[in-house]
Amino acid sequence: MPAARQWAYKRRRKIMGFRIRKSISFGKGFRVNLGKSGITSVTFGKRGAPHITTGRRGTRFGTPVVPGTGISYETRLDKPKTRQSRKESRKSTATAHEPDAVAQTSVIPTTLAEPGTGGNGNGGKSNGDGTVKTRKPFYKRWWFLVLAVLVVLTIIGSISAPSYDLPDTVGMNVAEAQQKLKGIGFTNVKVVGQTSDKTDIWKVKSQSPANGKQKASTAISLTVEKDLSKIPTLVKTGAKLTDVETLLAGYGYSAGDYSVKTDSGDNVSEQNDWSVVSVSNDDTPVITVHSEAADEAAKKKAEEEAARKAQEEADRKAAEEAARQQAEQQKQAEAEQQRQAEQQQQQAQQQQTQQQQQTQHQSTGTAHGGAFCSTEGARAQSDRSSNILTCKPASDGRLRWQK
Repeated sequence: MPAARQWAYKRRRKIMGFRIRKSISFGKGFRVNLGKSGITSVTFGKRGAPHITTGRRGTRFGTPVVPGTGISYETRLDKPKTRQSRKESRKSTATAHEPDAVAQTSVIPTTLAEPGTGGNGNGGKSNGDGTVKTRKPFYKRWWFLVLAVLVVLTIIGSISAPSYDLPDTVGMNVAEAQQKLKGIGFTNVKVVGQTSDKTDIWKVKSQSPANGKQKASTAISLTVEKDLSKIPTLVKTGAKLTDVETLLAGYGYSAGDYSVKTDSGDNVSEQNDWSVVSVSNDDTPVITVHSEAADEAAKKKAEEEAARKAQEEADRKAAEEAARQQAEQQKQAEAEQQRQAEQQQQQAQQQQTQQQQQTQHQSTGTAHGGAFCSTEGARAQSDRSSNILTCKPASDGRLRWQK
């Protein structure tokens, strides 16, 4: 076997192994297939539908056998070259490069071209019979031409794409904003910040890019937020609080989007049957509720408070009455004591007057000093002098006439 043919055989054995293939879709049923050596083919047609694939190995028409499984049947549309035609092609190539072939024939016995150099050191391929097929420059190969056509078509498409006036959708409902933009011709619209599928409660907070002249293919980003101004229109006066919470949750609102307070200032408890009284139009709506059970509790509390105050008032009056009676009794006792003192004083004065009268009657006589007497306080003229003697207790405790 000639050396060149042996090297070609070894090279064919070396390239056997794993196969790498990747497909890149450019939209509208156009895909580019990549392999280890770069772009290998181009496919026209959507996945799961009839398609045409053209590349270095020819043109094939594929039809899916079982959709969704990747199993399909392919038919080659071009006519592959027969072995005889390939031999004739190699002969014609060798004839066209006959001087090179002769020059290489004289070198083969002494020096064998290294694998990977193509036999001629210029990137050519050996045909196995000693002839060399020169590779085409990359800008003349089919994959480069297809890529160039794609780039040109993309540039032309971007240049020829129509432009429209982009409106300002800030403050609009997200569904209305999307419908308006799509109606004008903008199809690449992305919504940012929407956490539920209830589009009625979301409004546009900001828009990028801003309003102005834009291409139809421009990517438009709408940042949205919840429209809390709809809560007062959804909540009806007199509705039960539990029903209102269920209704708002169904529209996509959470407990943090609004606040609940009672008209009495009490805490809202699950045991009470609360009803809606009013809803404010604040940035964060406030739902004011009222409860009959709370009224009953407040009424009972008021009655207990009134009873407590009445009891306190009664106790106060009773205390005041007791104090008054005590003061009256004390006053009467003091008056009685004063009356008794006055009586005693009158009695004492009367006794003193009587004693003075008795003394006056007894003082008309005479008495001997130191003699016994019978009436204390009686007075008499001393029989020995002009002194007046008085009947009073002496040192021995007996009544005697003394000065």
